[in-house]
Amino acid sequence: MTMKVFLDTSVLVAALLSAEGGSAQIVEFCEAKLLHGMISSDVERELMEVTRRKFPDVEPYAKKILKAARLKIVKKP
Repeated sequence: MTMKVFLDTSVLVAALLSAEGGSAQIVEFCEAKLLHGMISSDVERELMEVTRRKFPDVEPYAKKILKAARLKIVKKP
């Protein structure tokens, strides 16, 4: 059985900013289906707002990371 993990905005932003860190490794585990990653629609919205406002260089990759990591959007964590 695959462990379920809820990813918050800070984990996703950290994964976008550093491919070497622990947050990126968690996202990679989700991509490889070693973890079942989940986010809320609030996290998805906040990720897009934060990257647009603070890290515009990585904003184009924000949606890609959500799709690649196969993150399920849950109503309430």
